[in-house]
Amino acid sequence: MSNLIVILPLSTPDASVEYDYVLSTGGNTVARAGRVAAPLLPSVAQSAVEVVAVAPAQALSWPRAYIPM
Repeated sequence: MSNLIVILPLSTPDASVEYDYVLSTGGNTVARAGRVAAPLLPSVAQSAVEVVAVAPAQALSWPRAYIPM
């Protein structure tokens, strides 16, 4: 199975935003890596491809949840 890992940008996406990506074959070897606009990301038309989007840590929030007891 191949893996396409895409790093999401911290900025609001638009047509000019480029994405860092890594395409791996079998999860062990990097087949391709780079930085391109969304339409130029590697094709994932194959059924044996897993796509993973990685959000930057600055974009995450960890609100406190209060659970009634």
